[in-house]
Amino acid sequence: MSAARGPALRVVRRAAPAAAYALVFVLTCALGVVLHLRTSAGRRLVARETSALVSSLLVAGLRVERIDVLSPTRLFVSRATLSDRLGQPVLRAEELDVRFGLMTLLGGILSEREVRVALPEVRAKHVAVWLMRDPASGGLTFETAFDTRGAKSPGPPGKPVVVALPHIEVEVASVATNLPGLEQVTARVSRLAAALDVSPAGVVLGMKSNDTRLTKLFARDATGRLDGELRFPGTTRFELTGNVGRVPLVARAGFRGSKLDLAASTTRLEPEAMRELFPAWPLLAPLEASAEAHGEIQALQARVTGSLGAAKLTGSGTLALAPRVESELGVHVEDFDLRALEASAPETALDLDAKVRLALGEGGLEVHATGTLPESKLGSLAVPPLRAEVSYGRNKVTGAARVLEPGLETEVTFQVLPDGKLGFEAQATNLDLKALERYGIPAEGSAAAHARGSLAAGRLSADLDATVSSPRTGPVRADNVVAHVHVEGAVKEPGRLSVSLNANGRNLDAGGVRLASFRTSAHGTLDEQDWLVEGTSSDGGALEAGASVAPRGGPRITDLRVTSRRGGAEATVTAGRVVLEPAGISIEDLALAAGKGGVHGSIAARGGKRSIDLTITDLDVARLLASFGLAGSGVAGRLDGRVRIEEQGSARTGHAQVELRGGAIPPLEGIVANAMADFADDGVTAHAELSVREMVAATLEASGHLERSVLDPRAFREMTGEATLAASNVDLERAGEAFLAATGIDLAGRALGKLKVTKLEPQASPTFAYELETHDLRLSKRDDEKSGLRLDIDSAGELFSPKGSRLALELVDAQGPWITLTLEHALDGDAFARLEAKDLARALLDAPVNARVTAYRRPLKMLGVAGTSALEGSMAAELTVTGTPRTPELDAKFDVLGAPLAPKVPPPELGVTLKYSAAKETYSVEAHTKGDSRVLELASTGHFGWFSRGLGKDWSAAGEAKLNNLALVRVARLVNVPLEGRLGGNVWFDIDQKHFEAK
Repeated sequence: MSAARGPALRVVRRAAPAAAYALVFVLTCALGVVLHLRTSAGRRLVARETSALVSSLLVAGLRVERIDVLSPTRLFVSRATLSDRLGQPVLRAEELDVRFGLMTLLGGILSEREVRVALPEVRAKHVAVWLMRDPASGGLTFETAFDTRGAKSPGPPGKPVVVALPHIEVEVASVATNLPGLEQVTARVSRLAAALDVSPAGVVLGMKSNDTRLTKLFARDATGRLDGELRFPGTTRFELTGNVGRVPLVARAGFRGSKLDLAASTTRLEPEAMRELFPAWPLLAPLEASAEAHGEIQALQARVTGSLGAAKLTGSGTLALAPRVESELGVHVEDFDLRALEASAPETALDLDAKVRLALGEGGLEVHATGTLPESKLGSLAVPPLRAEVSYGRNKVTGAARVLEPGLETEVTFQVLPDGKLGFEAQATNLDLKALERYGIPAEGSAAAHARGSLAAGRLSADLDATVSSPRTGPVRADNVVAHVHVEGAVKEPGRLSVSLNANGRNLDAGGVRLASFRTSAHGTLDEQDWLVEGTSSDGGALEAGASVAPRGGPRITDLRVTSRRGGAEATVTAGRVVLEPAGISIEDLALAAGKGGVHGSIAARGGKRSIDLTITDLDVARLLASFGLAGSGVAGRLDGRVRIEEQGSARTGHAQVELRGGAIPPLEGIVANAMADFADDGVTAHAELSVREMVAATLEASGHLERSVLDPRAFREMTGEATLAASNVDLERAGEAFLAATGIDLAGRALGKLKVTKLEPQASPTFAYELETHDLRLSKRDDEKSGLRLDIDSAGELFSPKGSRLALELVDAQGPWITLTLEHALDGDAFARLEAKDLARALLDAPVNARVTAYRRPLKMLGVAGTSALEGSMAAELTVTGTPRTPELDAKFDVLGAPLAPKVPPPELGVTLKYSAAKETYSVEAHTKGDSRVLELASTGHFGWFSRGLGKDWSAAGEAKLNNLALVRVARLVNVPLEGRLGGNVWFDIDQKHFEAK
């Protein structure tokens, strides 16, 4: 027998005895009518005998409590109860009213072909069904209630039995169960219309009701319209269309044999309606969802789909309805927007995967979900990966989450109690702030933080304690910061939540402004707080800053005041009103006061319109810097000027002029400068004059195009055009006194130079071209006129062009060109512009280079060796460098002409060639005297360590030296020891830092 046919045949077997018992009941009723019609004793006898007869034939027990009416056309039973084998009631009918024609009924029963029981009209006031769990089989005792107790002896097959109840009306039907998780659940069907047909072909029971109610499964009743048909064998189907509370729902169920099909869908789960069912429901947006399950009752395959705005949800897994209702699903969500959980959250499109387990337990619905959120974006902010667990049961939600990013590990726990109280806590014991860099937050240091709080009856109370060690971000750093924040108030008015912040720290350095200790406090509401920052420096300086800050709706700062004091120097910055809006910023009544002078004006940038209006009057630069602890820099001067610019898009009009008097930038003093710029549309022209007392006069001429606003930080980086700085008649003696005072070297002479910067495209890097020329340049040791060296420099070049850098340098002395240098470096301007400062040195060392240095013949005494007669003479040299600066390839040649041994004797000449490869750390040297006879010949190769492994740390030399008739008098002149004669011979050698071998 197939698995599909088994259950159906079991039903038929149970339905047939039931029909037979109905037949017995009818015959008994007929007999009672004939013998005891309208007598109480007769009705009691019929009730008693019918109960005993059915109880003896069925596993279940029947108790007919009272028959009120028994006539040829009507039977009215006040209550009849069917109990299972354990004595528990499983079916009860109250006020059962059956209308029939006795003779027609008897004719059907006594028919020769079949036994037909036809009851045209059956009504009941109340029918109750109990689905009780069978502890022996794990199923329901109702399943076996209609089983027969078995026949005492076999007999021939009887006539087929047919039962027809075409019209059944039940005023109220109820169903209850003791299945786990459903003990308190009750189904109530009002005005149920049904029809029953039992035949050898099977059993068909149809049911309809427009008033079906399921109570205590959810916080609100499920109500709706029931339409179903129970058919054995065949397909049984049920459909419930209605609402759970205010949530629309369509549920369908069907089964055939051992196979079950379930489906449920809802068009729109509104947040308010869902919170009536589940007080902890977190979603703020409507959810559309559907679910279906197919398969065996203990191992259904389930699938869910849904949408939440743009987010899509899919899931699949298993569903079991016995021994208890439970499901396990793998869920995938795409494009989830956090605004569905928190209205003020940024727009997101997150993808996440989770495992979800649902069950109906003793406490009702239980949900447990675990999932991982990969690294994602919240607006423009990157969010590290998270792993979270959330559980729901007994009207309580608990959860935990962990940040998975190394260095940012944080544990978060929360719970929502049945009374709606939310409690949460977060703990991070060792945060590495450098790990925030890959999320767009450049910071360094370590931190520990602990947050906890609760939300009850609409009131929030939360605290945060944090300790940060050695924090650093940009130019701001500190040794230690400790902070505490408290937030409290009614969440329905978030702007009125009270906020209190207190923080203190040590050794703050903010761009050169140093405070040995500082403290910060803020008090007020989320809508507006009063901030105060106070700090002191190790040298007795003090910094005070205060403002009223309203962060909502575009931060607004009023009554801003920052005062810095050092000794007698004080500077104060004030602003009456600062507004930060999505469309821009405005600063009104801006003022800076330092001494008797200062700056005042306003700055505004809203939409495409921007304006700057600043007036500078007798601003004491030294006093300003001193008030911030920068007096030691020596920078001084007084500034006057006016800046007025109006912009609309990239078009602007305006003029700026700044004048510096009595300026000083150590070691320069007596600086006077005047600069002005004119703005017209996107064009900019500028002219500036600079002079340093008795040292230099320079001019700057510039013109270009500025597409971005002057307030945009990218504006001047993307500006195109050219600028030329020219300096003439530079007094090198004054320059030497200023820059070389500590070296003991004096300069004399004049110089002129020019630097030109050109940028043709906004995203391109600028090209630098320079010219430098000196006249009558003299270098000498201070107080030693005889040590002077007269030469001039003539150099020009182009730096960081598209083809790299090229420059030429020539040193000229009284005899003409002495040293020339040509250099080509392959690092081009675009590559240079893309590099960060920390990578620049590496790029410069790794770019190909080609250099050539030529030193024309000059006396050796210029090198300071004239006291040794053997080294009197002259030398010329040539050096070629290829490869890269990190691993160069060197090729050097030297030609040394010695002093003559006697009059009219040609001076000796020595040639030396050196080749070295830094990549291989190998070298070769050749040296020989020139002329008809080779007095000296030397050839050597070896190893010599380069900087990467330690310069000269490892070395070796192997080769041969030949001496042929060498005059010892030259050696004598070198060591100042009298020697005569001549020397000849060969020497072979092989040495390194560990051994020496020669012969």
